[in-house]
Amino acid sequence: MAHSTLLLEKNGVQKQCPVGFSWTTLFFGGFPALIRGHALVGLVQIILQVITFSVSAIVFAFIYNKMYISWRLENGFKFVEVSGSKSKSMIEESLGIKFKDNNGSAD
Repeated sequence: MAHSTLLLEKNGVQKQCPVGFSWTTLFFGGFPALIRGHALVGLVQIILQVITFSVSAIVFAFIYNKMYISWRLENGFKFVEVSGSKSKSMIEESLGIKFKDNNGSAD
């Protein structure tokens, strides 16, 4: 289970983004990415799972949530809040990503 969840927003649309290990990716491969709208990465995951007999799912389980957060931020989503066991600054440090708030400033 992810240790924290980020709430990101763009044009009034809010998305919850889990942080940490992705159990859904481990058990369901690329399908969670497809459901989240991250189609290209989901298809790549499924193809790699077929080729590697699902070994790639273990690797993607460790990196997918960071990929999803980065993709949302690159597409204009802004940080709103964090819920869970870690603070915003701890998550920024562990991911190596600086979040911009809705007002456009990075703390």
